Amino acid sequence: MPVLGQIALYFCVGLIVIALIAYGVTMRSTDPRTLATGRRATIGIFAMFSVAVASLWWSILTDDFSVVYVQEYSARDLSAFYKVTDLWAGNPGSLLFWGWVLSGYTMVVANGHALRGRRMAVFVPPFLLLNLLFFSSMTAFVVPPFVTAPPTPDGAGLNPLLQDPFMAIHPVALYLGYIGMAVPFAFAAGALASGELDDFWIRASRRWALIGWMFLSCGLLLGAAWAYHVLGWGGYWGWDPVENAALLPWLTGTAFLHSVMIQERKEMLKVWNVLLIIVTYLLTLFGDYTVRSGVINSVHAFARSAVGTNFLIFLVTMTVLGFGLFFWRLPRLRSKSGVERYASKEASFLANNILFVAIAFAVFWGTIYPLVSKALTGISATVGPPFYNRATAPFFAALLLLLGVCPFIAWQKSSWARIGRRVWPSAAIGFGVTLVLWALGLQKPLALAAFGVAAYVLATHLIELVRGGIARRHRLREPVLTAFGRLYIRNRRTYGGYWVHVGVALIAVGVIGSMAYAQKMEGVSLQLGQSVQIGPYTVRYTDLSDRTVGQNAYEVYAHLDVQRDGHSVAVVEPSKRFFHNNPLQPQTQVGLHSTLSQDLYVVLNSWAPDGSINLNLFINPLVMWIWIGGFVLVAGTLLAAWPGGYAEAIPHYHEETLPWQHEAVSSW
Repeated sequence: MPVLGQIALYFCVGLIVIALIAYGVTMRSTDPRTLATGRRATIGIFAMFSVAVASLWWSILTDDFSVVYVQEYSARDLSAFYKVTDLWAGNPGSLLFWGWVLSGYTMVVANGHALRGRRMAVFVPPFLLLNLLFFSSMTAFVVPPFVTAPPTPDGAGLNPLLQDPFMAIHPVALYLGYIGMAVPFAFAAGALASGELDDFWIRASRRWALIGWMFLSCGLLLGAAWAYHVLGWGGYWGWDPVENAALLPWLTGTAFLHSVMIQERKEMLKVWNVLLIIVTYLLTLFGDYTVRSGVINSVHAFARSAVGTNFLIFLVTMTVLGFGLFFWRLPRLRSKSGVERYASKEASFLANNILFVAIAFAVFWGTIYPLVSKALTGISATVGPPFYNRATAPFFAALLLLLGVCPFIAWQKSSWARIGRRVWPSAAIGFGVTLVLWALGLQKPLALAAFGVAAYVLATHLIELVRGGIARRHRLREPVLTAFGRLYIRNRRTYGGYWVHVGVALIAVGVIGSMAYAQKMEGVSLQLGQSVQIGPYTVRYTDLSDRTVGQNAYEVYAHLDVQRDGHSVAVVEPSKRFFHNNPLQPQTQVGLHSTLSQDLYVVLNSWAPDGSINLNLFINPLVMWIWIGGFVLVAGTLLAAWPGGYAEAIPHYHEETLPWQHEAVSSW
């Protein structure tokens, strides 16, 4: 199987070269037969990558310890679930997985109906194939996952920090998001290269961008959940450099998804949209580079490897190629019209874009500053959470305010008086929530104001979500569920976007509450039978014991009875989990009692022979709303991306029909 997998990777490289040649010939000759060759080659590439992936999975699942990758990342007693996730646990396997997913995307784009009959049909796939050529070359020649050695009795096993359901899925979601952003980039680059600079590339790639953005969102949320449940530091986002690298394309991708609507409706911001998608794509490569190069120390990163230098060269190459195409076509990208009035949806979307880009710049600068500092002074400066919080909080607050106004602003022209009339009910609700929270004893004026803004955004969108359904029910006399269901389904983009904004507002509520009003007690020592009070909870230590977990671990756990107002409300069991293959690196399992209002979060630090334990305890208000908001955000994205709308506007052509084949095709 290792030999079969390695041969499949060689075939991948060869087929990619054949496909690139076929597309290159078609650019000059406009021969449908060479175009068909290129398309069929993409099917073969996906098939060969699938063979390579199946070969590595087979070696892992059958405990073939003659494969070095299996020796390093698997073990006999590892559960089947985590053996499956071994595929992306190390650098070689994750690169193979990346190439496999990208080959599937490339096959769908090259053979789909969207490009049929368009001159762009021969320009879009090559940009995806260039990405594939890099990843297949890395797995075939630089860090092949099928290197063999004398077999060992057992393997080293999976890193204990990775043996968690959230971390098992988190890399997959993040990779799907990273790779997904390569598709709209390929459409934009194909439009620049072919000279087809109308709105087609926006319409054809919007859903790809939306799905990529959704997976990026899922990856960020799953990573936050993993950090919250496993790392044991009481939080979910620490502004780690690798976390930041994943956030950056999400920020610019969000700006892109908003600004393309202006181009679709008003043929404006053409330059800005092309620039945004190029930057978003390059930031996905930057994120992958930071993980694989070893230049940044992080719990999320792979060790330094030969991939780093090659990845940097590829990143620079694609940067030159992307911006080279951009500046070449810049004179033809100029929009004929601009924003006419500040009181217009175009202006609000432009302000939205500026804020997202400002946040992205602040995060990017904070992420690379230690590298810049080390290069210039020899000293690696540290950029911590206080910098990011101070630098980004005002922009996030402005974005929330803008979210509450956008649904009430019309395209092209509106009036401040009309906007004010529609905004005041939501603003009144937000102000009322602020007063209620103040009356309940909450202090910290900035946090209270932020809660009021979040309530204002929620009120705005919930009113819009309800008002349309009620109007339809009265007009057509439909049952309530039917009216709302048909309204949302027939206006997917609008109402999907509203639900996404509701999700963002709920996440904001969780972030504000957990950052502003968290309580913690660190280094609390308890003897058996003793209690500690934190917030409204009394935590009583009743037992210390150990137990077997699965086939490959055991854990030492404390049994804690949680009481509130004299009544037992929960039992939490924080623990340290020890894996047989790596007993010196225990995994923290937090004890967690979650409600809609707050989380009681308990970490077992250590224990002594006399039975005493040492704990860290946290009260994290409203964290549950982060996960609820994330679910709503993903559901809204799925609604907005569901087939319909602009999909019908894309013409379908027969495979061999090339309306542009008799046109003079310039050599670019």
